Parts: sequence; structure tokens; C-alpha cells
Amino acid sequence: MSNDTSNPRVIRNYKFRIYPNKEQERKLLRWLETCRRIYNTALAQRKEAWEKEKRSVTRTEQQVWLKEAKKDNDYFKEVHSQVAQEVLFRVERAFAGFFRRVKNGDTPGYPRYKGKGRYKSLTFTQFGDGLGASFQNNKLKLSKIGLVKIKLHRDIPGTVKTVTIKHEASGKWYAILAAETELKQPETHPGIAAGLDVGLEKFATLSDGSAIENPGYLRKTEKRLKHAQRALSRKQKGSRNREKARLKAAKLHTKVRNQRTQRGREW
Repeated sequence: MSNDTSNPRVIRNYKFRIYPNKEQERKLLRWLETCRRIYNTALAQRKEAWEKEKRSVTRTEQQVWLKEAKKDNDYFKEVHSQVAQEVLFRVERAFAGFFRRVKNGDTPGYPRYKGKGRYKSLTFTQFGDGLGASFQNNKLKLSKIGLVKIKLHRDIPGTVKTVTIKHEASGKWYAILAAETELKQPETHPGIAAGLDVGLEKFATLSDGSAIENPGYLRKTEKRLKHAQRALSRKQKGSRNREKARLKAAKLHTKVRNQRTQRGREW
């Protein structure tokens, strides 16, 4: 048997903008709300079992519960099985992280319920022809959703394993594809190494003290974001104008993040 470890494999995420039509968007939003309810119910089950019986509920138990619950709940039934089951993995990871922090002596926050509008993503755990998600005719095919337009602005090296559909605060939708690929060994270059510190006033400052200036387009967007945040703080809570201001600030936040990411790649 060969134990070749010369080419270790890693998972990398690739994010692409998607454009669901109106019916697809309505369905995706329903799924997000349903998954939020599944998450909160699973969280409550674990909390109640511990408080009343000092017993930990396992994911296997909750998978059985979900399977039975789908028989009488049309909303649960509508969500693809992979997506619904993945919610239980999230609950399990939340509790695992909580107990790990307790063991380390930290002050952990107990896993929290998701408020309305606070559940932002759905994950198809299998990718490929005949599975939960795949590519078809240059579109992203999502089981029970249909063919969704996707902007594939770059190649995806390796093998796609999962796809997460994310709804951002700006209202835009994205697909995050996790692909397994070989880990390339870093090239070595002779010379002095320089650390890189990304900042706000300057785009980045090297460890030798030299600075890389913020590009003009990024400075302009950051300035617009500051104005938008000030305008948001002045709006009355619960008003329609505040919601409009919040959405505008969220879009600018996304734009600044994307511009900084792109600038980092160029540099």
C-alpha cells in the first residue's frame, strides 16, 4: 500500500454572484426561514434535554426527529434533504465549540437562537451530476430550485465538493463553492521578508515602514460609506427611511470589501 503524502489536498472556497429569478428567490427565502426554524428547534431540544435530564442530544437523534417531522410539515418537506440535514451539523458545531471553550477555561457564550432574518445561507453537501447541485448549460443547477444564472468569472481548480447559497445584507445572492485541490508547495525567494499590515488610512504598511497608498476608487467608496453610516445613525428606528439607509450602507460595505480584496490580489 502506498502512503504518498507528497501532494496533500486542501479545500478552498470560490465565491460567485448568482441571479435567481423572482420565483427562485421567493423559494430560497422560504428555505432560509424554514432552516432557521429547524436550527432553533434543534437548539431548543438540546437545551431542554440538558436542563431536565442532564443528557446530551446527538445529531443522529435529531436526524431521526427531522425525518419524522417532514412527514407532517410541508415547509420542512419543501427544503432539499441535504440542506435541511446540514442545519443539524451547524447546531452540532455550535455546541462543540461551546464545550471546547468551557474545557479551555474561557468564558463561552451559549449557542444562541437565530432571530428572524438572521439565517443567511443554505448548503448543498453534494455536488455533481444527479446530486444536490451541479453545473448545467453554464448555469448552477440546484435540486428543487432549478437552473440559476451564475457569473463564473474565474476557473475553479480541483473538484467541487459542496455549494453554499448565501443571501447578503445588500440583497445580493452568492454561491460559495468549496473545491478540493492539491496544496502547492510555496516557492522560496532569496532576500529580506516583509510583513504586511492592511489598514484604513493606508491600504497596507510593510514591516520596513513603507506604505502602499489606498487607490483612488477605494478612498471614494470608503468616504461614501462613512456618510452612509452617519445618515443611518440619524434615522428613526423602525422607519422605512432607516431600512433604506441600512440597505445602502450594507451595499457600500460589500463594495469596500470587494475592492480591498481585489486590490490585495493585484498587489
